[in-house]
Amino acid sequence: MSLRRITRGHSAVHAVEWFGLALVLIWILATGAVAWRWNSEIRSVAVLQRLGAVCRQVPAPLPDLASPGPGLPPLRRSQTREVTWQPRADVPVQPAWSLFRDLPFLECVAWEASPLTPDDRQAISHLSHLQRLHLRSVRIPEGLLAQLASLPRLVELRLHDCQWTPGELSGLATAPRLEVLQLDFSPVQASDLRGLADIRTLKHLSLTGTGLVESESQILLGLRPDLELSDD
Repeated sequence: MSLRRITRGHSAVHAVEWFGLALVLIWILATGAVAWRWNSEIRSVAVLQRLGAVCRQVPAPLPDLASPGPGLPPLRRSQTREVTWQPRADVPVQPAWSLFRDLPFLECVAWEASPLTPDDRQAISHLSHLQRLHLRSVRIPEGLLAQLASLPRLVELRLHDCQWTPGELSGLATAPRLEVLQLDFSPVQASDLRGLADIRTLKHLSLTGTGLVESESQILLGLRPDLELSDD
């Protein structure tokens, strides 16, 4: 066997070894990144629960790392999908929405009787999987409704007995998938109706207790005869 053939054989073996080592390193780095995100989520959920929030989690595989390599087990984690919070006498401090940045798969948030701050607005942009948001007796900071309209998966928004700056409802007009909007016992004005009619994906609108008269509701139905309207 010639020296050149032996050298080529050794080079091929080294290439295979280096390739295998690279795969292992990639898997270790990816696993570490997943573990870091998972630990961040666990810490945030622990804080939320300590402050009285109820969190619903579901076990889910990680598709991108479900088969990391031969002989290696699939990776799974618990994804936090829902968070519900309301004030409690034994918990004087409210959670900050910044904790939601570590919950990338959050689909539903229910929040009651607690003001939202401008800092909480910054956390909204991280909720790209949010589908349902229920706020009750909440003072909504200026610009938040327009920011909610930028969420790509939001289909249901319920604002019960909430307060916002006049004219802010027009910010929802660009919501790409909003189907259900509840504004019960909130300060809806006749001038807001045209902006609500511009939400082309909207299917159901509830205006119970808003003080709008029937003639004003009829104007809205004239603009959107396909809309299911509740205003009892």
